[in-house]
Amino acid sequence: MLDDSLSPLTKKHCDRALANKWGNMEKETLKKYLLQFGYGRWSKIRKCSQRTCKILKDKTDLEMKAFANDFLRTLYDQLINEKNEKNELRSFIINLIEESPGDSFIQCPAREWGEQIGQRAAPWTKRIQLLQRVKSLVKAYKQEKKNYLSRPESERDPKISK
Repeated sequence: MLDDSLSPLTKKHCDRALANKWGNMEKETLKKYLLQFGYGRWSKIRKCSQRTCKILKDKTDLEMKAFANDFLRTLYDQLINEKNEKNELRSFIINLIEESPGDSFIQCPAREWGEQIGQRAAPWTKRIQLLQRVKSLVKAYKQEKKNYLSRPESERDPKISK
C-alpha cells in the first residue's frame, strides 16, 4: 500500500476502461522501454516499438504516461522498507512522476509489473535515475551548443569545429 506522501497522487479514480485495454504484454513492453530509454521518451518508445514488436505503436503519449506513472508508483511502494540510499531513490521516483488533474490514472497490482518487482525495484529505479541524468545532460549540452553557435564567428574558438 502506498504511504501518505503519495496520497495526492492516489486520490484520483482509476480509469478502468484504460486499465482493461492494456494486458501484461503491453505493460512488460513499456517497462522494457522505460528501462531502455527512460521516462518521458514516449515518441522514442513508440518508434522503437513500431520497428520491433509493434505492441505500443498505437498507444498515445497519455496512455503510456499513465502506465509509466503506475510503474513508478509501484517502484516507490516497493522501496518503502529500505533505508538511507533507498530513501533518495524514493524521493527521485516521486519527483519524476508527471500527473496533471486531467490525466488518466492507473493503479495495477504490483505483480502485474513482474514477479521480481520487489527484488528489482532498487536497480530499476537506479537505471531510470541514470537515464534521467543522461537526458538532462544531453539537453544542457544541446542548449550550450545552440548558445555557442549563435555567437558571431569572431567570438568562437577556432579550435572547436561545428
